[in-house]
Amino acid sequence: MPALRDNDDPLQTTLDSLRPDVERTPLADSLSVRRRGEARSRHQAVAGALVVAALVAGALGVADLRGQGRNSGIPAHQNPTTSTSLGNPETLTRHPLLEPAGFGSVGGYQGWQANPDPATANVRVHQCVPVPNRLGAQQTESRMLYDHTTAAHIYEHVLRFASADEAARADDSLLAVLSACTKGGSDVVARGPEAVQVPDADSAQRASRSAAPAGSEVSYYELAVVRESSFLVVLQWNSMGLATGIDWVWNADLLGAALHAAVP
Repeated sequence: MPALRDNDDPLQTTLDSLRPDVERTPLADSLSVRRRGEARSRHQAVAGALVVAALVAGALGVADLRGQGRNSGIPAHQNPTTSTSLGNPETLTRHPLLEPAGFGSVGGYQGWQANPDPATANVRVHQCVPVPNRLGAQQTESRMLYDHTTAAHIYEHVLRFASADEAARADDSLLAVLSACTKGGSDVVARGPEAVQVPDADSAQRASRSAAPAGSEVSYYELAVVRESSFLVVLQWNSMGLATGIDWVWNADLLGAALHAAVP
């Protein structure tokens, strides 16, 4: 997936302006997926009702439905042509972030605790990846968790954009900048990006970088981005030492649980 190249694009301008050196702190692993059942059915029912309402209003000669239904709460200057999902909810869920207990033991890392200060999540975890809450989302929630040894850290960002198109562009940009990253030296081992099959997601991808300088422990970073409509969940893992017994920290179950916790 190509990196964004339009110099007039606000998201690209934001990415280009984010150049501080990396602030690296360790991160964490796995969990079982939570399903949405009735909540998903209600979401689809609301979407259908809004479609019918729009058609009826059009027949009555209503010229412009922007600001009602899916675009309520979105500033009037937003371009209506960029929004692609008529039934989008207008806000994140009341508690959109996964709780520490939900991560369980991740390749030997466990005993997760959440830092109560949201600012601890809003740092550069990898030198080539921008801070997710600076990508222009209309609504953001963030949290940093650390394991009982403080050798591993998890950073979760839940973002709601003005449209599905904007969310998709942010999704692509995060993986693109990591894929194009040449920093870290010749000892860096890169994996991905690769797609992950997550029920209800429009897209789910992950990638990793690991390095083992001579005489030092392995430094491991893993990024995953899962998206549905205008909602985007970004998960970052950083640890000194690889998780044992697992291939990826961000598996399909964990990504599904994170998405379902965030989207109404």
